[in-house]
Amino acid sequence: RRRNHLRRQLPHAIGAIMPNKTTKLAGLRREKGLSQIELSHATGIKQSRISEFETGRIPTANMTLKTAVTLAEALGVHAEDLLD
Repeated sequence: RRRNHLRRQLPHAIGAIMPNKTTKLAGLRREKGLSQIELSHATGIKQSRISEFETGRIPTANMTLKTAVTLAEALGVHAEDLLD
């Protein structure tokens, strides 16, 4: 019983330690009204990779030039606009 209680509290505890930060990529995607899956289909980039960039698991500064240009073209922006 106690373990279940801790599991329910864990996401809130993590949120307090690591506040949810929206990356420029996520903001631009939302401005265009696209889901991650729609952006994935438009670019050929896996949805999981887009998610990793948006959550900061992989910094946008570490994406390849090809990936940056592909995402930028799909979003109608310059590649450097994606960098946080």
